Amino acid sequence: MSTRKSRAVLTLVLGVAVILGYVVWTWARSTSTSASVATQTTAAAKATSVGTSKSTNRATTSASIDPETGLHWIDVADLPSQGRAVLALIDKGGPYPYSQDGGTFTNAEKLLPLKAKGFYTEYTVRLPSSSDRGPVRIIMGGKGQWYFWTDDHYASFSRIRR
Repeated sequence: MSTRKSRAVLTLVLGVAVILGYVVWTWARSTSTSASVATQTTAAAKATSVGTSKSTNRATTSASIDPETGLHWIDVADLPSQGRAVLALIDKGGPYPYSQDGGTFTNAEKLLPLKAKGFYTEYTVRLPSSSDRGPVRIIMGGKGQWYFWTDDHYASFSRIRR
């Protein structure tokens, strides 16, 4: 086979490999995103069927899913008083009790919508039952565009309806 034909075959094989790799990568990303949304939707459905929020032990007022993020809604009124107090501090711009508050939340779990680094900031909600910062956080997206609640240290999120 001539050198010219060999290069053409090699170029074709490399092109097919790149396209195949891209297809597999895209499929894998969509599968993992679908799985995390499905997991959150299932968790939201379970919480709705039980009718209480894990940390607040209060009935949730809305079983709807936020169409923008795919997450379950939680109303501000359903947050514990400590959560509402942290929202008030965020609105006021601080001061915050913990040095980590207002710091970047990296969304390493990829359960929130994927955004550029620095889009999310996190704030501690310390409940009386915790001897330290505990697992409860409010995550703010953008400059107050979105607010999220997690009471299980980033294993699941609900969007706060404000």
